[in-house]
Amino acid sequence: MRTDQDKGSLFLSCGLASFMKRFLKTLVLALLLVAGAWALYHREQIHGVSDVVSLLRQQFLEHGVEDTEVNPEPLETETEADVAEPPVPRSVIPFRQVSLSDLSHAPPVELKTIRIASFKIHGKGELRDPKRVRYLAEIIRQFDVIAIQDDDHLDIVSSVVNYMNQKGFGDYRFVDRRDRDRTFAIVFDQRSLILDNKHWYSVNDPQRLLTHEPLVAWFRAKNAPPEEAFTFTLANLDLDAEKAEQELEYLTDLFRAIREDGRGEDDIVIAGDFKCGDEILVETKGVDALNWVIAGKPTNTENTVQMDNIMFQRQATIEYTGNGGVYDFMSRLNTTLAGALTISNHMPVWGEFSILEGQSPGRISSASGSPYRIE
Repeated sequence: MRTDQDKGSLFLSCGLASFMKRFLKTLVLALLLVAGAWALYHREQIHGVSDVVSLLRQQFLEHGVEDTEVNPEPLETETEADVAEPPVPRSVIPFRQVSLSDLSHAPPVELKTIRIASFKIHGKGELRDPKRVRYLAEIIRQFDVIAIQDDDHLDIVSSVVNYMNQKGFGDYRFVDRRDRDRTFAIVFDQRSLILDNKHWYSVNDPQRLLTHEPLVAWFRAKNAPPEEAFTFTLANLDLDAEKAEQELEYLTDLFRAIREDGRGEDDIVIAGDFKCGDEILVETKGVDALNWVIAGKPTNTENTVQMDNIMFQRQATIEYTGNGGVYDFMSRLNTTLAGALTISNHMPVWGEFSILEGQSPGRISSASGSPYRIE
């Protein structure tokens, strides 16, 4: 016979077994629910058992349970020492080469188009403020080549370009020149464009028909076969506010003179501050053969007037895709109007162009020319 102690032990064992059985059922059900939710969340990445194993390895084995998200330092922690101060440039600045292992962002997919832009930098902020340098870098890095008219100080361009290269945003270079009270610079990313180092210049304008002589440079799209790549001459223009109407009359002469500079290039893009809207351009003599990117849109930061544009000859530059506009950095950077005005009172304007030449190759002259004159 079983004693009362034996009966008590048997009852306890049965109760424990029953509890464990219910616990295991509950645990299995919970695991199935979790697994089902995980599979549902990753349904677009799972096409078979191998995908499940790969995802599990990636999320749990390779990263480990101790991994935490690393956020970049806030902007306010940057100091003046974070922004390098290279010497005042007068030609292409040889910044350090950036390898793929240095990039903080994934390398870009091979480009089918390039973005050409213009940006008048004239802000109320401190010229060397690291916060302003970072904001300008975030703006400029959106484009493959950008004509900059700087009313502030030469060093802001070199500081921004140096910052972008240090951060691994690209492989940027620039050419520049100082003209009276402003700097003209053309910043470009060598990952998408090739500059002819022997063919960039400021205009020869002995009669001073234009108050500020445009800066001119020749480029070829990099991510296309050389014999098929889009080539173009970019001119950086800033008309004088008091003589803009008079200077507009020389636009067609400017196109002609650049076309005859010895390079033989017929794709000529003039970008900059025209001091007027497209409704005024329509009335300008000879512009019926020209096309421009911005029409009926303000280009200043306060969104009240149009001043900036990108122009090219209608029949020659058929590589323009029709995409372009005003880059609203105020909303992109999520800043107030007062904050945006410390960066610039102009918004960048941009146009998109195919990297493939729209006409048959071989039209580029091998002759070397001198800077042009406006007759």
